[in-house]
Amino acid sequence: MDLRLEFQVPKTPLFQPGGPARVVHEELLTAMEYGVNVMQGAIVPLVPVDRGTLRNAVQNTIQGQGVDVVGRVFNPMAHGLPVELGARPHFPPAQALLGWVQRKLGISDPREARSVAWLVARAIARRGTKAVEMFHRGFAAAKPRVEARFNQALRRIAERLSGGGGGAR
Repeated sequence: MDLRLEFQVPKTPLFQPGGPARVVHEELLTAMEYGVNVMQGAIVPLVPVDRGTLRNAVQNTIQGQGVDVVGRVFNPMAHGLPVELGARPHFPPAQALLGWVQRKLGISDPREARSVAWLVARAIARRGTKAVEMFHRGFAAAKPRVEARFNQALRRIAERLSGGGGGAR
């Protein structure tokens, strides 16, 4: 399962078959490209960093034809969803936490690092892990800018279809 946000162009009479689909698609595609990049740009700085693999895995895609354009911002890493949503109490293997304890807590003594890793595992077993909500918070922060760009695209579509907006951008 991957972690993702999806947004889709609303179905309105302007986007019905028979209209100038090329103009509509060009404007929506431009707005969608802006949207996924703004979303990704808002999410990435919120992703916690240990070795950077989770942060570096945030991606975006755009698919679709005509007025059916869907943009996705997602993270395919298995641990992305538990970081986003938090995790219920469970007892992770302390050995799996050893590298994190050494890197993030700066504990270089192997015996002390094993002891701290066990304590961290025990704390996770009692409390679980807190949700970071990097996608949720990034989406909320970027949403006004993305909505404004889609509203601008709708105005440009209307201008271009009425003959007042010139060619493609």
